[in-house]
Amino acid sequence: MFGFNFWTQFIDIYKSQPALWDVNSDNYNMKQYKISAYNTLLAKLREIDPNADINMVKRKINSFRSCLRRERQKTVSMAKLGKEYVSTWKFYPYFSFINEPDPFDDDKLVNGSNITYSKEEIVISLGNDEVSTLTILAVSMYTELYRNYISKEYCSNHTKKKIGKN
Repeated sequence: MFGFNFWTQFIDIYKSQPALWDVNSDNYNMKQYKISAYNTLLAKLREIDPNADINMVKRKINSFRSCLRRERQKTVSMAKLGKEYVSTWKFYPYFSFINEPDPFDDDKLVNGSNITYSKEEIVISLGNDEVSTLTILAVSMYTELYRNYISKEYCSNHTKKKIGKN
């Protein structure tokens, strides 16, 4: 659509604005810094589209980030099969500054439950009540699926115990 050089310059400007992509940046949660960063990118985008607005900038960033996630997922999937995947997406190397966290790197907190996970299992401590272990079937959808599963499983177990006592 537009020249490769234009988009690499756009990505370089994006890289220089950590308030938009670096969750560890002091400015990441500060709205005024994000607006300023979006306006900087908007000025660049208006070089090729004078009618561009901030929503177009956000959509373009989202498009780039979606492609990046897809390429990184392919890399991970192939590595699990013992194969190497080399991205053919021409902008892939330009996004090396973005380190999206691996959901299995740290302990996470979901719905007030303490979750510790490895790639093989999730151990969930539900307060003082019980500990459940689940095998991960779908890493890419774990958050919503497991929240629902855990909630249903937890309620089901407690309902059975109450019924059994009567």
